[in-house]
Amino acid sequence: MWYSIPRVVFTGSLLAVTVTVAQAQTADVQVEKLTITHPATDTDQQHTMLDLWISLPGIASLGDDSRVVSLEDDQGNDLLETEVSPEAQFGFDPAENGYLMRHQITSNLEEKWLRVPVFAPDVPDREATSLSMELELELELELELELELALAGDGARHVTVDNIDFTDIPGWGVDIDAGGHTVTCRDDRRERPDDEPLELFCFMREGSLLGITALGQDDTPEPSHAESNLVVVGDRQDVTLEMEIPESSSVQQVTQLEFGLGLDR
Repeated sequence: MWYSIPRVVFTGSLLAVTVTVAQAQTADVQVEKLTITHPATDTDQQHTMLDLWISLPGIASLGDDSRVVSLEDDQGNDLLETEVSPEAQFGFDPAENGYLMRHQITSNLEEKWLRVPVFAPDVPDREATSLSMELELELELELELELELALAGDGARHVTVDNIDFTDIPGWGVDIDAGGHTVTCRDDRRERPDDEPLELFCFMREGSLLGITALGQDDTPEPSHAESNLVVVGDRQDVTLEMEIPESSSVQQVTQLEFGLGLDR
């Protein structure tokens, strides 16, 4: 768990009022949801969460250099700063990930958007009516088909990762660093973990995993489970995987948002 849920939560929906970007090819960035959690007691947590909606043709994922630079209310309160240690209060420091909850990012590549949660360790002043926010965004883009053909390539690169241990797979799966992308492999047959062969469902958190294969296996059978895309035969402790990942480029932009709190006071 990232944090426990206090007892008093106010939620409002809103849209961004202004967006200023510094890039010729820029993403549409909006605030879809704002949640302000005030403490019910002195021991409860307080924090602010935003859901950002980011849309750009070809968008695949959010780059590692993305971060929230500032988040302030119209009373001058800095929501990124807190008097209490974030580790002591929440069990993690949101600044380490740029205040972006990367494990909870969702994407729709067909509709060309990402939904990115933002976690701020403080809340707006009770007299505040609006917030201002500055973001530095690095957006990974998949190459378009026309560009792939023009380059006479297949628009993908092959990444080999060895020494993968599948002997004990937790419920959320095994995370694998594949050339800067995170690929998660999950066992959908956990009620029968010792079944042979091992069948896994592997996916990229942001972007499309085009293919995945365990190397060094002879006559690998087709998976019997409808959702599985990786079959591991025999030893599960030292597995070598070859993955096919889309080639990508990236764009960077600075985005400034101003928006109302959208809450009934």
